[in-house]
Amino acid sequence: MRKSVVILCIVAFILSSCASERIITKFYVMDNVPEQPIDSSGTPTAALPYVVMVDNFSISRIYDSNRIALRTNSNEISYYIYHKWAENPSAALQTIVWRQLRGLHLFQTCNLRRIEPEPNYKISGHIDRIERVEQDDYDAAHVMITLQFKDYDTGEVLVQHIYNRFTSLNEKDMNHFAKALNQIIVEQNSVFFEKIRHYFERQSQ
Repeated sequence: MRKSVVILCIVAFILSSCASERIITKFYVMDNVPEQPIDSSGTPTAALPYVVMVDNFSISRIYDSNRIALRTNSNEISYYIYHKWAENPSAALQTIVWRQLRGLHLFQTCNLRRIEPEPNYKISGHIDRIERVEQDDYDAAHVMITLQFKDYDTGEVLVQHIYNRFTSLNEKDMNHFAKALNQIIVEQNSVFFEKIRHYFERQSQ
């Protein structure tokens, strides 16, 4: 009897060890910025002769970490244990904006930090929500962000873009969720950049 108990304990230990090896933490990135399509329909637009700095983004405290938030009720937030962001969403957004804007060649110089030459303008903003929503039969990626284009010296907001977007998810896969968030952000950044372009067109009239 005693020998059987020992054997059972050994088997249980081996099984639990195998199970724990399969439980790994997965990290997700939001850095897939597509190449900008080349428009061959007209004359290429020259880059504006300004220096723009993409500044840090602020973020609501409950999302200010690499934990991925899950909203299961109107006022209820949980966090995944084995699924995390590879970096804080505010840092990820800053990098996405910088890469995307640099790829557009809208400005002569686009930097991630204050370096020479002195910036003329800066881009910053705030992440209000970045989460997965699972309520009843509804499953979606949700992001709410404010983007601002400011005069560097005065801090005056020249262009602002606020969006609150949900994208329904048809897969439980977390990579699918991260891709959906990335798509929202990239699309809305493009809208923001168009607003900036229109601002300078109005200024030149």
